Amino acid sequence: MLLNQEGDKEEVDYKIGLPNGHVTKCSTLYRNVSIMIRERRLLGDLIQFDLSEFNVILGMNWLTTHRARIDYKEPKVILRDLMGRNVYFYGKRAKKENRLILAMKACKMLRKGCVSY
Repeated sequence: MLLNQEGDKEEVDYKIGLPNGHVTKCSTLYRNVSIMIRERRLLGDLIQFDLSEFNVILGMNWLTTHRARIDYKEPKVILRDLMGRNVYFYGKRAKKENRLILAMKACKMLRKGCVSY
């Protein structure tokens, strides 16, 4: 993925909740940023904030704008570019050892008092 940060820069006052429970303040928004994926151009609005684990997070609004379809059996994601053409992303299947990690994590969460169904 290539990212062109030449979008319209806008000062904002956003607060974003992270999965770890922390809330981070964000003051810069880039509108209509060109994102090149598989040689196809897609636009997105990007909020700048420091998160060392990821370079870019494309959220639900972006996925909806680009009419994302997620096929869990393949696994693949299908998006629409600016010309209406499909863009395909293929993922990798999780290995069986991940199930053990998930089970261990579930046990840890239950010990902390989380409710299971």
